[in-house]
This record gives sequence, structure tokens and C-alpha cells, in this order.
Amino acid sequence: MPAKPSGLTWLLLALLAAAMGGMAWWAAAPETREGFVVAALAAGALCAWLWKRGDVPMGLVIGFALILRLAVFWLPPGLSDDAYRYVWDGLVQAEGYNPYLHTPDSPELEALRDEPIYDELNSSGVYTVYPPVSQLVFRIGAVFYKQGWEVSWFVIKGILALFEFGAVLVLSRMLRPRQLLLYALNPAVVLAGAGQGHGEAAMVLFLALALFALKNKRGVWASVWLACAGGVKLYPFLLFPFLWRRFGWKSIAAGLGMAILPALPFLHPEGIGKMISSLDLYVRLFEFNAGLYYSIKYFLALLTGMDLSKLLGPALAALYLAGLAMLYAQRPKSAGTGWKIWSKSAGTGRETSPESAGTGWKTWPESAGTDWKTWLIRRYFLPEDGDLRRLFVWAAGGFLVFATTVHPWYLLGVLVLAAPAERPSWHWYWLSVCALGTYLLYTGGPYWIWVWTGWGGWTVLAACRYRRALTDLLLRVRAARKAALLARFLEENRSVLDVGSAEGYVGMELAKRLGAQVQLIDILDRNRTMLPLDIYEGRRLPYASGAFDASLLVFVLHHAESADELLRETLRVSRRVVILESTYASKWELALLRRLDRLANRLRSEGTVQEQEGGPRFRTHAEWLDFFRKAGARVVHAHRTRRCVDRQSLFVVEGGEGAGSVSGGGLPNRERVSGSTGCSSSASSGR
Repeated sequence: MPAKPSGLTWLLLALLAAAMGGMAWWAAAPETREGFVVAALAAGALCAWLWKRGDVPMGLVIGFALILRLAVFWLPPGLSDDAYRYVWDGLVQAEGYNPYLHTPDSPELEALRDEPIYDELNSSGVYTVYPPVSQLVFRIGAVFYKQGWEVSWFVIKGILALFEFGAVLVLSRMLRPRQLLLYALNPAVVLAGAGQGHGEAAMVLFLALALFALKNKRGVWASVWLACAGGVKLYPFLLFPFLWRRFGWKSIAAGLGMAILPALPFLHPEGIGKMISSLDLYVRLFEFNAGLYYSIKYFLALLTGMDLSKLLGPALAALYLAGLAMLYAQRPKSAGTGWKIWSKSAGTGRETSPESAGTGWKTWPESAGTDWKTWLIRRYFLPEDGDLRRLFVWAAGGFLVFATTVHPWYLLGVLVLAAPAERPSWHWYWLSVCALGTYLLYTGGPYWIWVWTGWGGWTVLAACRYRRALTDLLLRVRAARKAALLARFLEENRSVLDVGSAEGYVGMELAKRLGAQVQLIDILDRNRTMLPLDIYEGRRLPYASGAFDASLLVFVLHHAESADELLRETLRVSRRVVILESTYASKWELALLRRLDRLANRLRSEGTVQEQEGGPRFRTHAEWLDFFRKAGARVVHAHRTRRCVDRQSLFVVEGGEGAGSVSGGGLPNRERVSGSTGCSSSASSGR
């Protein structure tokens, strides 16, 4: 429970109310929009400060959220012209026409063009793109059109504002006050819902209800609410495959029925095609506050001298759908990371050994038994609701990243989906607040600074939030490249010891490529694979002489305090050692190499590995050859490679005369050696 609000907290709340009031006041007139943006930024900063203090109780968060929404409800539709299309679509329905079959310029609607609302419309030659649930809300507003289009508009906005505040109440049943605060008091959310009455205000209620149903493991209700959200804005329908992966087909049947029900009054053979044509036009021609789209567009213009924006929008849409397909196919965490372990996750009661597991479908009957349904469920169905919500955020966020148009109110969906996360999604919060500055485009104020500030900050904050995932992805890519280089000097279906294995990704790639039986060994447990790992004290390897066909030392020797002893010990337990090392040819290359090595180790270890005393011992290519000769090893292959940043050398060595005699014999194979795991020992990976 949060502590009782302090005097400073009450002061911050009062300042937040003043900032929100000023934001609404200055938003009402185009000539004062700069003041609106300043007030909005101040409100965003105050909201983040209140989150940091963490002493606002739930009741106060909800009450203050209501006060802020009432304070901005009086605003006219001056920040966007969507409101006019809402009223128009409702009026068209009231006159007995189908809004999906007629543009405002259609001859059938000529009698309505005398209405004052018509003059306020934009894109009057385009068919409506608002789905059926939104149209039903617009139809309610049309009941009051005779009192003036403004009355009709405020009725529509009132309904949408109630929906959005309903989302706050639903979230309050799931979140802690501190989590709710960043959504409920976010100036972008308050303005988009109660201030301007955008359709996303209704969508967030249904998304919140879907999250609440998921929390209570009610798959049927989750699908119903998700269908309602898709009836307001179309993209929530893209989340249905995730729902199927969590609850199966039966649970989403009700949602599919709910998706059809509100569409029945509007069904027409031509309606869907006309709506799709408007969406296609939207993707190809419209652009606003789209960071990725703008970056690629201007880069291509600089490169080719041509404006390729009409092709770029559909291309980004195709990329998004391809990425979405990859998310659909993503295995749950409980399914492990490879085919070799799936029999364990399938509930067979035994763990498949590397020798008998195989690597593909051919081994399925032996390791899985006959219960293929159990295997399918465990491999493809999401076991936890947290995994499902996370995929929702990635799908909705990806939609915005790849979009050509990102208005401030578009962010409401991802904000509500990200609200239950344990760590705040500061990148989306930052973008939502900075996006308010893009309203200045319509009054001749600074626009681009808010686009690049918003998306630039989003990129930095997202990289900080997902740094481990991004680092992990980079490590996997690098491991694949290293494995391709090393595999040329290793035989198939052999035993391999990966010394200083770190995350184990190089060994995992070699197991896939060569069918090798890979044993990992390191002084710390940083293994992220299903390969077996031994921890040792960094001096003597706990295996019998000749226990392995080959060993790997990938960027390890330069970190070893006794590199010659480690090499002899590795040659003792295997007949061949494949070594990959960073090298240099000048002093400035050495200085750069040391800095890059330090940075790489800090990023990948997240502070678990301390700096080696004296720093790493890098050598030139010739110095490594001399080192191997003095250690009694015979170099059978050596070659240099040059990357864009540093030089690398690959060596294949075998035991020469006297190699391995220093160790004084080995321990029985597979016997573990307990001892220190200090980072100064001799086989810490520097990959």
C-alpha cells in the first residue's frame, strides 16, 4: 500500500491539474498552441514525478483521473477533424444510408451537403474506415443532430469519454496505484479521450476488459472483448491468433461471433472492398509522425534522388505482417530452445540426452511417445497469460513502429496493453507526451523537432528496456557467424568441449550444424542453452586425457592469467583445439580493441564479471604463433580475417612434443571440480 500522500505530492497534483487546465485552455485557440505544448510537456513531467514518489493511493489516482477528464471535456474539436467525420457518418445512417457505400461526395448524399458539418470534412472523396462498433456510437450521436452538430458531437464524445474512464476503473482492479497512474494521468490519454473524443477511447475499455479476462483465465470473454475492440479500430483483430495459442479455437468462437454481430446492419457485397480501398489509400499516401517511415524515406531520397513514399508504405506494411507472423510462430518459454529438449516439455517424464535426442522431426516418435496432442499443446500453446499480454504489446507496438501515420491518439492502445507490466514502458510514455507537440504542424509551429525528439527518445529508452534481449539477439547472430567459421575445422558427429563458453550459443550452433555432442565449461554459469555446463575453478579441466575430439577457445586466451597453462590443459583433454582471437597491427588498434573488449564484456555480463586485473592480454598474429610454439603446440592452420572494426585470427593447434605434460594427469571424465568462481581465473570468456 502506498504511504499517505505527502505535502509535496499534493503540490505536484495541484500543479498537474493546473498544467492540464492550461493545456486545454491553450489548445482551444490555434494562436496559443505553443502554450498548449509547453503545458502538456509539464503535465507529462509532473505525472512521471508522481510515479517516482509512489505515494498516491488508488482512490486518489481514480478521483484525480476523473477530475482531469472533466476539466478538458469542454474542448471543441480543434486539434483534429475526425470529429466531423464521426458526426457525418452518424447523420448518413440516420438518413437511411450505409456509410460504407457512399463517400460524402456521392450523388446519393447531395441533399446532405447543405449541412454545415459537410464543409468541415476532410477527404470527402474517401469511404469511411471506421468499423461497425464505432458506427453504432456515431448513430447514437445523430439522434441529437437536430439540436446542432455540436450537440451531436458532445454526445459522441461523452460516450467515448465514459468508455475511456471505464478502462481506468477496469485497470484499477488489476494494477497497483503506481502502475495505473502513468496511464490514468497521462496528458495524451486525457486529451485523446475526454478532450477530443477519439475512437481509441472506446477501444481501450475493451482492451482493458480483455486483459482482465486473461488475468482470470476467461478465454471466451477475452475473445469477446477483443472482438469489440476490433469493432472500434481494426488492428486488435490481429491479436486473435495469440488468443488461439493460449485458449484454442473453442474459446475464440464467441469472439468471432461478436465480431460479426455489429457488422450485420452494414453488410453489403461492395462495402468491404470500398473500405479496403480507403485503407490502401491511407497506407500509401498519408503520413504523420512516423519515425521509421520518415527515416527510410529521406535516406532513400538522399540515395536515389527519388520520392519512393508511395511504395514505402505498402513495403513497411508487408514487413510488419512478416514480423507479426514470426510472433505468431514464437514458441512459449516452456518449450525450450531446441528440438532436442521437447520431449521433456511434452510431459513424457524423461529428459532426452544429446546422444539420443536427434535434431528434427525424424526422432519424434521415439522421444515423444504417441501423445502427439500433448506435444503440440506444449510446443505451440502459450502457458502463461503474461506471455500473451507481452505478445499483445509487441504486436500493437509494431503496428505503430511500421505505420506511416502515428497521431497522438493512436498510442492509447499500446499504452493500455503495456500498463500491467512490472516495469513502466517509458519509451511509449515518452513518445505519447512528445507526440502532443506534433499538433503544431497545423498552426505553422515547429513540427519536426517533436517527431525526432519523440522517436529518438523512444529508440534510446526502448534499447535500455530491451537491452538484454537486443544483446542476446546480437550474441546469437555473432555466434552463428563464429560457428560457420569454426565448423570448417571440426568433424561431424564428434565430441566438442567449449572452454569459456559464456552463453553457450557457439556450442549450440555447432551442435545444430554438425550434430556435435557439445560440453560447455566456464567459471560462471551464464548458459542460456540446453547444452550441459560444467563449472570449474579455472585451472584444471575436470576431464580425462583425450576425453574430447576437439576443444574451442573462442576469445578466451587473451583473458587468461595463465594462457599457456590453459592451452596445455585444453590440449590434454582433446586432440585438436580451434582458437579464435582478436589481434591488432598498430597501437591505435590495440587501444580501440581494449575499449571494445571492455564495453562488450560489460554489456553481456550486466556487471557480473569484474574487470581483469591488468586488463586483457592481446597479441599480434605473429605473437600468437610464437606463443603456441613456446607452449609446445603444433599449429596446423592459421589465417587472418579483417572485420570492419577489428582484426581476428583463427588458429588450429594440436598437441606437440610435451604438450599437456604440465597438468600432471587428469581427473576421471565428467567429474566436477568444486572451487572458486572468481573472475580472475584463467578461462573466462571474452566473447
